[in-house]
Amino acid sequence: MPTAPKSAYKYIATSPGILVLFIGSAALFGWIFGVPALTRINPIWSPMVPMTAFAFILSGMALLTCKKYSGQAVSSMQRILVWLILLLAGAKIIALVSGLESEFEYFESAWLGRTDCA
Repeated sequence: MPTAPKSAYKYIATSPGILVLFIGSAALFGWIFGVPALTRINPIWSPMVPMTAFAFILSGMALLTCKKYSGQAVSSMQRILVWLILLLAGAKIIALVSGLESEFEYFESAWLGRTDCA
């Protein structure tokens, strides 16, 4: 039974990585430049929170680093990106528990001067 060469598996995470990176970048672009159509997929749905868009960007970058095969299961860059995502998730959990949810989720948009995309 023929097997696919290892080089074929290098690019298996490229398409999902680009898609996730694009979705997160588009939503963050929408928040930065005040384009509400980019912050939500469907006009009826709630907009993607800037923190979630940033987590999407980090996740897409982690998936794109998968295509560089180094013989290790997980590269150091992937570890750094995953720790950043876990840090964001942990900060969100602390915000939920402490009652700072609304201020924490949108602190980037206040820092960017945008609150009109919601």
